[in-house]
Amino acid sequence: MSRTTLYIEKNPYKIVPKDKLTDEHLLYINERIDAPEHKDDKGPPKVWNTYPNGLYAVIEKSSNTPVGLIEASGPSESVAPGWWLDSQVRGKGNGNKMVDALAEYLKLHGVTGVGKIIIQSAGGVHDAASEKLKRRYQAHFSV
Repeated sequence: MSRTTLYIEKNPYKIVPKDKLTDEHLLYINERIDAPEHKDDKGPPKVWNTYPNGLYAVIEKSSNTPVGLIEASGPSESVAPGWWLDSQVRGKGNGNKMVDALAEYLKLHGVTGVGKIIIQSAGGVHDAASEKLKRRYQAHFSV
């Protein structure tokens, strides 16, 4: 078993392309992004129902529940993802696990570099945490 395979198996999250989600997943995601506490959120929730590709859900493996969204597009040498975590799982170290799962998923699918990642949380409330996640994500691609 490769190091990457072992790493992915230990991560509690998996990354699933939007077109591979079940109807139940899609319904749950739409309910969560429409929840009152997320009305001002930016990033992937704002494009979830409009972008035709480059969208992924973060699924908690143990419960098979969507806990986050990712928009990742661009040429393979400079993908600049945006991410969003449901308020129910924020502030518990889950962002680190999500970013690790994302980086490994993208690397397995041919992504070799990072583009410019723009941080813009609602009211700047989560900017500091997102900056840390950005650095963590970038570290996966540094040599």
